[in-house]
Amino acid sequence: MRVLVAGDDIGSGAARRRGWALEGELLRPPSPPCGDTACGCGQRWTGLASARAAQTGVVAELHLEREGLLAAFVDALRNEGRLGDDENDPDDEPDWVADLVDQHLDLARAHPLATVIDLHDGLPVAAFRQAS
Repeated sequence: MRVLVAGDDIGSGAARRRGWALEGELLRPPSPPCGDTACGCGQRWTGLASARAAQTGVVAELHLEREGLLAAFVDALRNEGRLGDDENDPDDEPDWVADLVDQHLDLARAHPLATVIDLHDGLPVAAFRQAS
């Protein structure tokens, strides 16, 4: 399935897109802001494993099902403290998490493999180049 992963630093000079997420890790789209205006969680992709920010995502193909991606999002959000920690409580997985997974998949499916997708003000913008 097509997914979005963190890429290496892209571009150079003023056009450089910086990211701190680990190269190749799954990304989640900006989620509802946490309330901390200095956080930036509503403005950048976030690496599921590292919880680090990335300005760009790269479309990649991974052997993963939607349910596995949803579980990865839930685990990451629990680790970040954005969800409760009761794995047996079905109310502990709010609809906005499934919406984030669907946004992620819709965006990845809409672009060819290796397309780099930039964020501007927290919204995905047209791909600016193909990853090498």
